[in-house]
Amino acid sequence: MSDKYDLIVIGGGPGGTEAAQTASQKQKRVLIIEKNGWGGTCAHRGCIPTKALLTCSKSYTDLKKLKRFGIHVDGITVDFMAMKKHRDQMVKLAALGAQKGLADAQVETKTGTGEILSPREVRYIEPSGQSHLLETKNILIAWGSEPQLLPDIKTSERMMTSDGILEMTSLPSGMIVVGGSFIGVEYATVFAELGVKVILVELLDRILPQEDQEAAEFLTQELARLGIAVHTSTELTSLKESAGGVVMQVRKNREPMEMRAGCALLCTGRKPLLHRTELDRLEIEYSGAGI
Repeated sequence: MSDKYDLIVIGGGPGGTEAAQTASQKQKRVLIIEKNGWGGTCAHRGCIPTKALLTCSKSYTDLKKLKRFGIHVDGITVDFMAMKKHRDQMVKLAALGAQKGLADAQVETKTGTGEILSPREVRYIEPSGQSHLLETKNILIAWGSEPQLLPDIKTSERMMTSDGILEMTSLPSGMIVVGGSFIGVEYATVFAELGVKVILVELLDRILPQEDQEAAEFLTQELARLGIAVHTSTELTSLKESAGGVVMQVRKNREPMEMRAGCALLCTGRKPLLHRTELDRLEIEYSGAGI
């Protein structure tokens, strides 16, 4: 079969896979290229990993509650590496599900890098490094997103994004979660339920600013019940590594405060993943907010 397509989709996340399947159902020859894992951020670094970990942490919490009913389960411990194995298995199943959906829709798939050379040409680079020139009538950019970092803050083993935390191999004694969005709230819940002392910091006057206020207030109470110290209307002014952990300077209601913990998790949003060289080559206008 020739290397000419009606549509080439670059990016195998939910947006790219849905578009590819829809076009294929319209009797178009479609190819989708994915570099880092089928299913995209949701499957590998977002929804699926956090829900898998939440299942683990909630099960641990529920077991500890059994003594209320006269059931004593002695010697309950957390095997964090085993939890990671469960999480990774759920991620694998989600990725396989994404691949199956594409196969069922008769979408051609390739693993590797898709580089846009022109509005009608894509260079496909295999993981081995071998490249192929592909022709297409249309190209769909579905590059996805990456963590948004605050100015002057760099990541490290102790200062992680919501992507980087997936590489954590052991539970810290304490954690500062920066950002009260759903990502920050989910991770704060997971680690608090596993026994980590968690501080949650949010710039605005409440957590989950995109959600209903009543729901946000209820969840704030639930977080407090888990022992999470929730600080809203709190501005981060500096975050640095210290001996054995991190130290964070903040202003809460204009009053300076210092917070310390074993590590920090930066949940300060996500931004579009942009390959600027390719966009410039195509003369496509873009900004930090996207195309």
